[in-house]
Order: sequence, then structure tokens, then C-alpha cells
Amino acid sequence: MLKGYIRNISIKRIIIIVFISAMFLSISSIGFLIFTKWFSSARNITESIAEDITERIYDKIYDFLHIPNHINEVNLKIIENDILDLENEKLRDKFFVGVLRTHNDEIYSFSYGTVNGEYYGARRNENGVVEIMRNNTETGGNSWYYSVNEDMTAGAVVVDAGKFDPRTREWYKAAVEAKGPAFAPVYKHLVRNDEIGKILESFNNVANNMQSFINNLENAVKDRTKELYDANVTLEDNRNQLQFILNSTVEAIYGIDLNGNCTFCNTSCIKLLGYEKQEDLLGKNMHWQIHHSRADGTPFPIDECRILKSIREGKGYEADDEVFWKADGTCFEVEYHSYPQMRNGKVVGGVITFIDISERKKKEKEIEYLSYHDILMGLPNRRYFEANLPRVDTADNLPLTVIFADINGLKMTNDIFGHTAKQAGRMRKLLCHKLDPVSQMHV
Repeated sequence: MLKGYIRNISIKRIIIIVFISAMFLSISSIGFLIFTKWFSSARNITESIAEDITERIYDKIYDFLHIPNHINEVNLKIIENDILDLENEKLRDKFFVGVLRTHNDEIYSFSYGTVNGEYYGARRNENGVVEIMRNNTETGGNSWYYSVNEDMTAGAVVVDAGKFDPRTREWYKAAVEAKGPAFAPVYKHLVRNDEIGKILESFNNVANNMQSFINNLENAVKDRTKELYDANVTLEDNRNQLQFILNSTVEAIYGIDLNGNCTFCNTSCIKLLGYEKQEDLLGKNMHWQIHHSRADGTPFPIDECRILKSIREGKGYEADDEVFWKADGTCFEVEYHSYPQMRNGKVVGGVITFIDISERKKKEKEIEYLSYHDILMGLPNRRYFEANLPRVDTADNLPLTVIFADINGLKMTNDIFGHTAKQAGRMRKLLCHKLDPVSQMHV
């Protein structure tokens, strides 16, 4: 039926439908383009207005902050270099009036206060008219305001503002404290009850709150800085005291981190290892630096190092059968104690103390030799014989022969020949096989 209905539509209706559709699409497209262009143009205009307002606000703030500072910097040099004689009233009045008139109406006053309480300058009154200000002994400490003549000199007194001391003002105190240009807290000088006055009052309240916040912040920063300084001083004193204690000990002491790198060492450690300063050891791996080999030169595996074991296992180790190596490549017998360094229940490193026991080992060997040998003859004694009997009494040495020789008159021989009697001992050794033990026994 749809096909039949389409066939019954006249050509005129088809043309009208096509025309209306084309017009709708054209109007929609044109409307979309116009809206897009309008929206883009409106956005550009808005951005331009915003940028212009921002730039004006920036210029206002810049002028507000920098123009007074510029006026102070330029004219302070004129006063400090005695280009202007402040004692000359006419020159002084012309100077202040000229500076104030040079700048726009936003500059209310330009004045100069001395350490003696004198006050000179120029101001704009409520009507924007420039007046000259004086406050000295001639005015009795009162602030007098004069009209300005055509030659920029003082005319008649127009206002007596009463007693005034610039040294009591916040701007004076701020400059003295800063010893240079400074922004003082904002204070209300002129009383206005109109809308501008209300705005100024609100601005003063905001400025006072900001100044109070800044002062509190500065005090907090000062207090915190002092606390940190005192803490650093205390820490430095404790570190120096600890280093003094370490350096005063006879035992050599050094510390290592979890990687075995040196973190500190005392003077005894540096000297005993043959180095010149701490920097020669700090940051170095102490196993590869001083504990890398055994006394015979064979490598000492790092897995067998008891110093590093104390860190890995969290318990102390000690040893007296190992050697440490010096900076010149020589080694010495050492006794060391290694303990883990704990912090908050965790191992963070280790502390090792050690001493050189080379002389002690040498004396121990001498004592051991004397305990097993006859002092005069140099031959092994009964104790040596009994200790070594199990070594001789083996199947490889069978048949075993024991010869007892009684030396008569031995004491007489010793008394007559003394230590040369050791030659007899050497002769006996020569007459025996190198594996045959020869011992001297007293019965």
C-alpha cells in the first residue's frame, strides 16, 4: 500500500517537500554558522575584556607597590648625599612640593622624619590641594600645614594638626627595623564617611588581618628556625663528643652499613691499618679493603666472613685466628669483635672493634715452645714426648723401638760447658732419623 501511496503523490507535492527540506537544511546550516561565529566572537570579546581588566589591575597594583618605593630610593640619595640642605626652608619646601606634584593624585604625601622627631614634607588635603608640612621646635612639636605659593614656597598656616612625633608611627618603626625601604601596616589617616571611606575601612581591616597573619607567620618561622638551629648545634656537639670518645680509645673501632661499607672509624683504626685520614676508608667496602685474604694469601670468601655474618644474623661474633691487611699490603694477626647495630628493632649496620695481637701470638708460640722443650739442651722434653706418643705409636712405625739413655754427670757438664752443651743435643738429633723423636727426660 505504501508503494501505491507513493505512486499517487503528485510531482507538485514532491517539489514542495524537496524545497521545504532544502530550506530547512539551509536555515539550520546558516543558523549554526551564525551561532558558532557569535559564540566565538563573544568568547574573544570576553577574553579581551578580561585581559584588559587584568592588565589595568596589575598596573594599579604595580604603581601602588613600586612608585612609593621608587620615590624613596631616588630622593633618599638626594638627602643622604647632601644635595638638598634640609636646613634651608625654601629649598626644602620646593623639593617636597615638586616631588609630590610630579606624581599623580594617588600619592597622598611625601615626607621625611628625623631621629630628633622633626617632620617635613608635603601632602594633598581632602580637596587634592598640595600643602607644605612642618614639625620642629619652631612649631612647638605640632604639625603645621601651609598653603603653597606660586613659587612653591610656604604661605599662610591653614591647619594646626596638633602634637605629632613621626618616631611613634608604624611607617617610621618599620623603616628603622628594616634599615631600608619597607611597607608599614596600613592605617587610616583621613576620615571619610562615604562609600569610598567604607571601602577604605574594609581594606584597612583586611590589611591589618594580613599583617597580623604575616607577623605571626614570621614569629613561627623564627621560632622553628631557632629550634632547628639549637637541635643542629646539640647534634653537632653530641657527634663531636662521640668522635672524641672514639678517638680516645686504644681499641680500633669502625662501623659498616648493610652493604659492608665503612660509615665511621676512629684514630686507632686509621693508624693500625696504615692509613692517613678517615676519607681513605669512609664509603669503602671493609671486607675487600682489609679482610679479603688469609695469612697465607688465599682468598677469604665473603660468605665465611664472621663480621658480615653478625649483620645478616643479628648477633655478635668474635675471632682471634684471622688477619687484617694494611694499606702497604702487609697483614697482621688480629682479634676482633663484631656486633650488629640496631635501630627500631632492625639491623642497620655493624660496629667492629679490633686489636693487633701479633706480639701476643709470638709470645704464645714462645711459651708453647718452652713448655715442650728443654731450655738448656733445646731437646723436646717429657711433656712433648707424651703429647706426641699417639702420633708415633702407629702401624706405619712398627716395629717400634724405644731407647733410654742415661747421661751421668749431666749437671757437671752443664756447669762446666754451659749453653754450649746444646751442641750435644744437636749431635743427638743428627744421629737419629728425621722422623725419630728425641726427648730429654729427667727422672
